[in-house]
Amino acid sequence: MKALIALLFSIFLSFPSIAFSHAASLSPGPDAQQRINDSASGKAPVSLQAISGSTVSLPSRGLGLLQSIDGLMSSGRIASAGRKNFPEALAPSLPPLSAQPSFGSKSVTQEFGFIRYLFDNNLRSDALTLLNAPYFSDSDTLSYLRGKAFFESRRLYDASAQFARVPYSSAFFEAARFHDLTARLYVGDYSGAAALLDDCKGCREDLLSLDRAALSLLAGDFSSFPEAIVSAKSSPLPQIRDAADELTTVSEAMQAFRPRSPLLLAGASALVPGLGKMLSGRVGEGVSALLAVASLAAVTAENAVHCGISDWKTILFGSMTLLSYTANIYGSYLSARIYNQKTILGYETAVVVSVRMPLLELFR
Repeated sequence: MKALIALLFSIFLSFPSIAFSHAASLSPGPDAQQRINDSASGKAPVSLQAISGSTVSLPSRGLGLLQSIDGLMSSGRIASAGRKNFPEALAPSLPPLSAQPSFGSKSVTQEFGFIRYLFDNNLRSDALTLLNAPYFSDSDTLSYLRGKAFFESRRLYDASAQFARVPYSSAFFEAARFHDLTARLYVGDYSGAAALLDDCKGCREDLLSLDRAALSLLAGDFSSFPEAIVSAKSSPLPQIRDAADELTTVSEAMQAFRPRSPLLLAGASALVPGLGKMLSGRVGEGVSALLAVASLAAVTAENAVHCGISDWKTILFGSMTLLSYTANIYGSYLSARIYNQKTILGYETAVVVSVRMPLLELFR
């Protein structure tokens, strides 16, 4: 009877309320995980690589069963009580470019007031539909407005392609260039953003300073940040000064960030099941894993005492105990990686949002 109660208790703790929620995570770009590992070992400071628009790429081949079992143990009622919700970053959608050069006879300036009304009221899809109409003649104004509509709709590659068509002689050149810079920072095209900064003739120096500072943070070049942010901090515009203050705060947080070691937390869970998750801040999941493994181990021990080690029930529950114990170790390793990735993603998002906010006021 004791064995049955322990087994039912274990199943109750392990019953999934949300299927494997913690296993789905945003992944870093090609070099981000290596830099995280280098920072954890003291080889290099933490730096950032664009994560927006990526999908999960955690190692799972051959470990799917362990991941699933750990998900079962970590999604019960006790685990839910200790789980924290992290805001997901806004990832750009990247459909193919649909707006082609127009050959109509109508000038888009005739509809400029209405298009601005659509932008001001967040009617982006309506603005895109109107701007894609074939009767507009091709112009720098049309390219800028299309780029802005794509930008606000998070179609960032499309936006960048349209902004690039705005010539230097256009009245919209500066607005197009700064929106293009922000779009490239969003998608992680840091080399392209740096090239635009070097070629932005006559653009506002305080905004250029803000973009240079943001680029230095995203590239992990913290030593260049203080010099890059100077002009933005002394800007006559409060929007730019506020954005510079935000970047300074993010810079301090990024430099103070110390990633959690996946191997260290996995080792802690090997010593005490669930300890690694508790140390990573997932206390509910850690307690759930500890009770689940302990319950299965108790059932195994009781069957071994009463039925013998070679009894099929002892073998069955022993195998379940070993599998749960191993899954608990892998879950702690995975939790550390997810924590590192989401923290870095949060910093990246804060940097790009700080750069974007002044554009909303300056280039309406």
